[in-house]
Amino acid sequence: MSISNGRDNGVIRKPTVQTTPPRSAGRKTPPIPVIHQIAWISLFLQLLVVAIFIGTAMYFGVAKPILAATLAYLIMAALIRLLLTSHHRRGMHYAREGRMELAIPEFQKSYEFFSRHRWLDEMRYIFLLSTSKVGYREMGLLNLAYCDLWGDRGEDAVRTYLRTIEEFPDSGLAWTGIKLFQQGGHDGERRAAAGMAAGRLPGSVTAAQVAPAEVSIRGTR
Repeated sequence: MSISNGRDNGVIRKPTVQTTPPRSAGRKTPPIPVIHQIAWISLFLQLLVVAIFIGTAMYFGVAKPILAATLAYLIMAALIRLLLTSHHRRGMHYAREGRMELAIPEFQKSYEFFSRHRWLDEMRYIFLLSTSKVGYREMGLLNLAYCDLWGDRGEDAVRTYLRTIEEFPDSGLAWTGIKLFQQGGHDGERRAAAGMAAGRLPGSVTAAQVAPAEVSIRGTR
């Protein structure tokens, strides 16, 4: 049975008329959403690809093959990443500014894009130079839940966390979000999220589970 992610039939909720939602007095801009958990195998794979580039450059007699191949790989990967993660990066930009209603559709579009091109998300270590264990699809859902929490839409956030768990059963962040919500409602979750961002972790939750990602939501980008 499919679980809704809080956006009926996949339709993105339109931003409110205000492009910059008012902040209540004394309320600080929320900490940037997300988590950078490094997948160390990604470093090995990237070095392997660079080695292949170097071998190809040497085969064709390119001058300074190591430098040329490395630069070519970095430029190519940076351009691909720039083009293919634009929605994620815009969402991160809006989230940093606390403009969650504008960040939501960007994270939704990022999730939908990588859902259509799952191979790219799964091979992000090579093609996007990402070192994050958390893929763009999972990050998109987690960031949507995060935005809902800071927009006082606790029920939408829980539905999105459930959707995340449905697709990524081992998502520690989604499980942690639901547990915190159960303990204190969306206000308690928000306070807990702020506490985690400040390094105050609840009992059994480890720093690696909740560290902000940018992919780096520390951002992937």
